[in-house]
Order: sequence, then structure tokens, then C-alpha cells
Amino acid sequence: MKQKNLIPWLLLCLLPLLSGCKDDPGDELIWDFNTRSVMLKVVNASGQNLLDENTPGGWKAEDVTATYKDRSFECAVVDDPQNEPYLGEWTRYLPGFLYGLRTSTITKDRILYFGDFSPTNNYLNTPITYHWPDGTSTVITFDFFIVWITKKNPQVVYKCYLDGKELPIEKGVITIQK
Repeated sequence: MKQKNLIPWLLLCLLPLLSGCKDDPGDELIWDFNTRSVMLKVVNASGQNLLDENTPGGWKAEDVTATYKDRSFECAVVDDPQNEPYLGEWTRYLPGFLYGLRTSTITKDRILYFGDFSPTNNYLNTPITYHWPDGTSTVITFDFFIVWITKKNPQVVYKCYLDGKELPIEKGVITIQK
């Protein structure tokens, strides 16, 4: 009776050794990627910020709107445009939120922020239409995705375009002239 129980028990003990599975925690990588907003500075022909009401012909930020995925967003003027206002929509599992269109309460060098996008969503030629107080609009498209060079070497690509031309990005901000 003891021999009958011994053979299955030995097979059960040897099974992990015979399975051939490699349990090497060094092979498992979990990647987390930073989210980002499209940050836009709007200037006139003289290089003055049009979102500063003190600029001749300048605009009130509250009069700017944006359209993204058939949804319109009014510009919110907040203390912390990097993190406000939270609209209650998750854009990925980790805290990345669709913040909408916003700018800072500080008017000097004011820029517009839109969204909070994750490169894991593979944004390609994604448009945001900005509607200006003078009745015109501008479509900025962006790419934000990951290129996996190797399993241990991902490259995050972020580019913005106006009329098909790539815009220079300086310290995360693109500048356009109106």
C-alpha cells in the first residue's frame, strides 16, 4: 500500500524539475511611461504672447476652445494646469486623465495645455483643433507612441505637426504664430 502512494508522490515532486520552465525574474520587465499634455504657446508676428491680455490684440484665454474626438472643450484658467481640472475620465490604467484645455492663472508666458496622453495608446496623426477668439482655427496633430528597439530598450516618440510640417518642441512646448 505504501508503494502505491510513493510513486505518484515522487512524480509530483519531480514535475517542477521536468517542466523546463525558466523562472528568471530578470527576464520580466514592467514598464510605466510618463503621460504628457500637448503644450502650445501662441504668439503674434512680433513674438508677443497672444494669450496675455496686455499684448495689443491679445486674447482672453477663456475665449479659446478646442475640439478633440468630436468633443468641445472650453479653456479653464487654473492655478496648476499640469494637474487641473480633472474631468473624471481615465485615459489608461495608471493615473493619466483627460484634463481638457487649460492654462495658468499667471498671464506672463501663458501656454495652453491639452489632454494627458499616454504613449501606450499609440497616438498617430491625432488632431486637436484650437478655435481662436478671432474666428480662426488651427489644427495641431501629434504622434505619441513607443518603438521597442529591444525588450529592454523602448524609445518614446513625441512629435507635433502643423499643416503636415513637424513643429520644433522646446522644453515640451510648441510655439505657433497667429
